[in-house]
Amino acid sequence: MTEFKMLDAIAAEIGSLTVENSKFRREIELLQNEVELLKQRATDADTNFEAIRQDAGKLRQALSELRANAAQLRADAAQMRANRAQGLADEKQQAADQDLQQQDSSQITSSQIEADKAQDWADQAQARADIAQRKADEPQ
Repeated sequence: MTEFKMLDAIAAEIGSLTVENSKFRREIELLQNEVELLKQRATDADTNFEAIRQDAGKLRQALSELRANAAQLRADAAQMRANRAQGLADEKQQAADQDLQQQDSSQITSSQIEADKAQDWADQAQARADIAQRKADEPQ
């Protein structure tokens, strides 16, 4: 009988080892699946990082274009102000010329002074417009 008990004990131990082996295999399989999932996530993260890096490059380029456009808009606005100032100076000069033609001496000096001031203002506005245009033309 002892031999039967020993055989039963050996069979029970083999059964126990088989069950443990099955548990270990399942655990190993779960760990392998987890490793594969982590590998996939890492690949996705690398891909996402690359996409983010490319998007950042596009955003930097768009920002640079916006800066250039803003500089050009400032230059255009300065040129428009200079043109308005020049138009006013031209009107003042025409008034001074009319006073000169009419030989109205009291008005000649006053009109010419106004025309000269308006022309100075127009020249300053044009100088500012030229500076703004140079800044707009500089590479960013």
